Amino acid sequence: MTRTTLFQDLDALLEPIGDGASIVVPTETNGVAMAATRALIRKGVKDLTLVGGPTSGLQVDLLIGAGVVSTIECAAVSLGEFGIGPRFRAAAEAGRLTIRETTCPAVHAALQAGEKGNPFMPLRGIVGSDLLERRPDWRVIDNPFASEGTHDPIVLLPAITPDFALFHAALADVHGNVWVGRRREIMTMAHAAGRALVTVEGIYDGDLLADETMAPGTLPALYVEGLSVQEKGSWPLGFADAYPTDAPHMRAYVAAAKSEEGFARYYPGNPPEARERLEYEMRVIGEMGFVTYFLITWDLIAHARRVAEGSLIIDNLRGAAGAPRRVRRPHQAADAVVELGPRGRRQVLHQSRGSGVAAAARVVSP
Repeated sequence: MTRTTLFQDLDALLEPIGDGASIVVPTETNGVAMAATRALIRKGVKDLTLVGGPTSGLQVDLLIGAGVVSTIECAAVSLGEFGIGPRFRAAAEAGRLTIRETTCPAVHAALQAGEKGNPFMPLRGIVGSDLLERRPDWRVIDNPFASEGTHDPIVLLPAITPDFALFHAALADVHGNVWVGRRREIMTMAHAAGRALVTVEGIYDGDLLADETMAPGTLPALYVEGLSVQEKGSWPLGFADAYPTDAPHMRAYVAAAKSEEGFARYYPGNPPEARERLEYEMRVIGEMGFVTYFLITWDLIAHARRVAEGSLIIDNLRGAAGAPRRVRRPHQAADAVVELGPRGRRQVLHQSRGSGVAAAARVVSP
């Protein structure tokens, strides 16, 4: 059976997205197109508006850190157990990001309005919230169907109609239909946008819409702008029952993205071999349980920079991006030997600040 021409490589899939585009993306548990996200960063687009459906996490944090995003509208940017998105937080605190405050029900309702072609959607639950002070585009009116003389306020939310929906799914068939299963909000996003860009794990051998079992969870090709087969296309996030979230990598990302310099090292504009090396190192750091050690090292470096600019420890640790090296000479005794764990972090910092930079340079893990 001949495949639809909707199937493309990843770069061709993202070709329609230009500067200033608006994109709706799903929450972390519903099929995030991470392979496409990395390709979008490589593409070099700017000034994107991202709508979380209704929350987002690593995907949006990466795009913000890469300088791709100017505006977001979502209920939260959370990495779940790994905390708040560090680059989102930094951009928000620095005022580099336009944030349209919202709630989960408001995002769903506004997307449903866009899906149905309505200019707005009423929502009662946010009446009385201070969100109304932050969203002048949300209008409060009296319910026109209320009993005479009754004051019954209700909020009208303008429809959200993004340029694109971008997500990852399990299957697409040769006709371009996409199976999203029970993730109905993905359907709503695609309907509201009208142009879905989809990466999939694999190809279904048959017609999804002709299968009584698969058809209810299938997005028709009518709404699909393009498709690309990307195995493990949600990594390092998990996807359905296919694979779990890569927790070590997530911890390593959070450690790196704590600062702009760390994020730049995590996601540099380097050639593929450098990127491959960096991802390997981060995976090893996570698998070996050394994330806390690297967080401590970062705090020590930050302290050293404040009190002794140009110190030897800084030069040595900056060199760690090349061949691995030890800062402490093998025969040199340490001033402090501390078990490096979450509860020992304050002890290490106290020791380093109390003994000076020279001692900080020789704090080691047994």
